[in-house]
Amino acid sequence: WVLPALTNTASGKGLSLFRVFRLLRLAKILQIVRVLKAFEPLRVLVQAVFNSIVALMWSLLLLFLLEIIGAILFAQLLAPVINDEMQDLQLRQKIWKSFGTMVRCWLTFFEITMAPGSFLQHRYLF
Repeated sequence: WVLPALTNTASGKGLSLFRVFRLLRLAKILQIVRVLKAFEPLRVLVQAVFNSIVALMWSLLLLFLLEIIGAILFAQLLAPVINDEMQDLQLRQKIWKSFGTMVRCWLTFFEITMAPGSFLQHRYLF
């Protein structure tokens, strides 16, 4: 009479009890792994990763600030080229599309920094 009660799918509770038992067994296994000496290097590595999160956040903030400063300067440097009517119109439109404002320039810098190979689409500047 126990097995039909556990596998009763009409009430939707049948297999969920087995899942709870499986989770309890997994928790016991994780406690054993924590105690074993063989997994000590893994624990040290995981702890080092968690401890470096603060440094990672500071480095991301610094990268963000440097990209903003670079975007402001680069947009200001390219403004005369965009406004110069002696330059080719298609080149001016390409520059405006990628570097015309500080926000566009920052997004382009972010793309160049984070997406490998994306700088190739901006090689017309060089």
